[in-house]
Amino acid sequence: MTFHYFTTFQNNSPPRNEVFSGMLSEGFDLRVEPLDYNTSWRDICQRSRGQGYTGICYNTQATPTQDAFLVSKYTPDGKYAVSDQPLGRLTELVTQQRKELDAKKRSDIVKEVQRLTAVDMIDLPHVGHAPMLTLRWPWLSNHGVMNSGGYTARPETTYWFDQSKKKA
Repeated sequence: MTFHYFTTFQNNSPPRNEVFSGMLSEGFDLRVEPLDYNTSWRDICQRSRGQGYTGICYNTQATPTQDAFLVSKYTPDGKYAVSDQPLGRLTELVTQQRKELDAKKRSDIVKEVQRLTAVDMIDLPHVGHAPMLTLRWPWLSNHGVMNSGGYTARPETTYWFDQSKKKA
């Protein structure tokens, strides 16, 4: 199996990818192939829609919503599509959650997407892609919704005081 990763996009990417590939090598017969982000990585990992490689192709992406993330990966026309064909039930659920207006139902659909991707191991998330615990005042609405730097979207600077959440 080959582990492709880019070497020239962000300063912190090469060391992290070297550590990640070392960890994977402990359990898999792995060949590591660093790629230039602006040339070969884009062709092999991004534009190929999963057809340019066998094994693992490391990708980071900044998406402002779960919908943007899911659509970009699990639909054939997504920017970071893992396949040029629909992925059966997974693609159906991603499309379905886009149309669902009820927040609870949409959340349940996304949880089912997570279960399917866990079984199929389409993604191998690693430390750094999960947010750390941060304490925030519940009455300061929208604070911390978007974080700046790394792999996240622009900082959100619209906060408001929600009197109903403030305890006396």
